[in-house]
Amino acid sequence: LQRHSFPTRRSSDLSNPYALNRPPPRPKGNRYLVPNSSVELPVLESIVLECMTKTALAGKTNLLPLLMAFHAITGEAPQSPHPGPYGPGSGRGLVITHSSKKSSSFKIRPGAPTGVKVELRGEAMYDFLETLTEFVLPRLKTFSGIPLPSTSHPRQSTSSTSGVVAFGLPPEAMGLWPQIEVNLDQYPKTYGVNIHCITSARGRGAQDRARALLSGLALPFVKR
Repeated sequence: LQRHSFPTRRSSDLSNPYALNRPPPRPKGNRYLVPNSSVELPVLESIVLECMTKTALAGKTNLLPLLMAFHAITGEAPQSPHPGPYGPGSGRGLVITHSSKKSSSFKIRPGAPTGVKVELRGEAMYDFLETLTEFVLPRLKTFSGIPLPSTSHPRQSTSSTSGVVAFGLPPEAMGLWPQIEVNLDQYPKTYGVNIHCITSARGRGAQDRARALLSGLALPFVKR
């Protein structure tokens, strides 16, 4: 049998004046398939706790029980107005939130105190999450899990493309924290808490990736 030799792909001829200072010609045919080895795995960046109470409208002193409860749960001290580790702009410490708009129906003036907010990062964030999943949620009878969205929920909505998973806990959950349960008499009133778990997931399917991450960290989810 006679063996046929196929012509090889031409390379750039530098002696050709038309090929001088020009990139080599692209190969014809389909593109080479480059495997996507850099898989972006989401990580938990921070956990934000916030609580609003009507009694704060009368004055900041009414926020003292809530500040004490947040300090016991998170271990964070109130933010200081002076420069330092807990100074302004540090992103650490308990912060008193204020209203940004006026509401005559609720008798709220701009700048009035409304509640307390704190952002946890690093080791404090994981300590809070471990206490939440091992001591608080298993004993909270009214909590069956974080509700998942329905199948008809649009996947291109703002909430679906953000990596933030938010849920709320009733006031009775605050008394289940070991730091508060051991001295429950010092906390005559308990408060509901809104929890925002902020992950690095972004774009399409970010909520699914964020829920998968938090489910691996022992947070329960339930279908509606």
